[in-house]
Amino acid sequence: MASVTLSSQRRNRLTKLASFGAEDWRVLLTAWCLLPLIAMSLRMFDYPRTLNAMRRFVQGRGSAAAPEIQVERVTRLVGVAARHGACRANCLCLALAVWWLLARRGVETNLRIGVRKDETGFSAHAWVERDGVVLTGGAVARERYQPMT
Repeated sequence: MASVTLSSQRRNRLTKLASFGAEDWRVLLTAWCLLPLIAMSLRMFDYPRTLNAMRRFVQGRGSAAAPEIQVERVTRLVGVAARHGACRANCLCLALAVWWLLARRGVETNLRIGVRKDETGFSAHAWVERDGVVLTGGAVARERYQPMT
């Protein structure tokens, strides 16, 4: 019988997963399901219709007081789901998922979409901010892209 050994990286991942509480799992599983749904909605419809549909499921939820650790944890767990989920999430899907999950918890954030022009043409990027701090999309998002929203 061959012995099975786990790499230290895999052991670390399993240790982290084992340390998740019920709320962490709820956020992670919700994000795993939500990200492909957002991607499909954006393909089938468009950004305004997707955003409006998501807003309908936010109204009157959660409390406005959310500890910073909760904001950081939700953002990080959505990132994990985006990297290890069924489909690779682009910046818009990721931003919409973080915005929606935090809004459901009563946390106000700003969903930003920015554009820039360089030698290769136009590009766009989406990110989420809270109190002037960029949560998703990289800290340099505001420096590189001109926000439209």
